[in-house]
Amino acid sequence: MAGAIRDYEKALAFLAKINTDYPDYKRAPQALFMRAFTLDAELKRYNEAKVLYQEFLKKYPNDELAESAQFSLKNLGKSEEEIVQGFIEKQKQ
Repeated sequence: MAGAIRDYEKALAFLAKINTDYPDYKRAPQALFMRAFTLDAELKRYNEAKVLYQEFLKKYPNDELAESAQFSLKNLGKSEEEIVQGFIEKQKQ
């Protein structure tokens, strides 16, 4: 809910509480990913997002969100245009 109303700091706090207080909760991986994604996509705090994406990949390398985390980490801070251009360049090779 906090994210939906754009209270990203509150959303980050709730998600962090899941990770710290309930590390074995089945949705803990998603909470960690969403923390990184919120820092990346909404707050543009790329250095913090990078740390959390890396932590996610270390803790949950086989999670269904691992591929998304790798993609996000690789494209951290890039605009949509830069990401699309990267796809085009890759297809040309």
